[in-house]
Amino acid sequence: MELFKDELLAIYENCIKGRFLDERIQEIYYQNQKGVFFSSIGSELGPASITTLLKKEDYLVPRYRGFAAVIGKGIQIEAIIGELFRKKTGTTKGIGDVSSYRNPNYGVPGYSTILGVSFSIALGLALSSKIKQEKRIVTVFFGDGESTRSTFGSALNLASLWNLPIFFVCENNKISSSVPIEKISATETIAQRAKGYNLDGETIPEITPILLIKRVKEIIHNIREKQRPFLLEIMQTRFTSHFFGLGEKPLYGKNLPQNQDPLALFRRELLADQMTTEGELELLHQKVQKSVDQALMQKQAEKELSEEEFFSIYHE
Repeated sequence: MELFKDELLAIYENCIKGRFLDERIQEIYYQNQKGVFFSSIGSELGPASITTLLKKEDYLVPRYRGFAAVIGKGIQIEAIIGELFRKKTGTTKGIGDVSSYRNPNYGVPGYSTILGVSFSIALGLALSSKIKQEKRIVTVFFGDGESTRSTFGSALNLASLWNLPIFFVCENNKISSSVPIEKISATETIAQRAKGYNLDGETIPEITPILLIKRVKEIIHNIREKQRPFLLEIMQTRFTSHFFGLGEKPLYGKNLPQNQDPLALFRRELLADQMTTEGELELLHQKVQKSVDQALMQKQAEKELSEEEFFSIYHE
């Protein structure tokens, strides 16, 4: 399936939006010495590729790590920052936590911070879509650690049995929170589990950008047309600790090994295929960096949610 220049550049832009925002949030948390943040530096490509290629009405059930998935689905950076800093302009009016980036208008109706629950949410959304004959597809992201939850197997079984259009996407960094994958999984890969539930699965490394994006586009098309689930496992490298906490210094994309950074490799492929130029990419980086910095300044200047407002919103 052919990839178009505008698709590739849109994916690249959403990748760098997620990365710039990630870097800035790390800096702010480090300066203030408070808060916990789940960085996704070096693993933006997979989520951004998938959600950028989805339709606006398709459902997304994201995970707690990173911004690229929700940015690719259309949620504004200002709303994400507002939620992080407990502002009323946040995606859940500032009452959520590190993964409350919701917007039903963009197909992100809500999800859970409790690992394993999102599989059930995805099932419900897909079943509803099928009953209504909407031809929406549901994409649910999860990590290799989350694949050990019993709800994962149950979700694969029912999705296959009921022919539900669910795109299961495992971001496998091979170490869960701190345990190597070989110590928690009886299968060599997560994608191998698809066979046991009579559905298709595939494993693709994130360091093959164009190959990954092309295959993702094909999978999305097939799920929509066949109304059948699919399990994709994206092999990643997690360059950060499980979470960015007190005393930990920010990690910047420029400090990642260039031959292991999917975004650096993606940039190289775009240039090699003459999809863009160094000058165009530099202007894009400047534009995105400026927009992220302006959004941060704007949201930090806003009044933080008060205790009274916090409880009144819950009451509503």
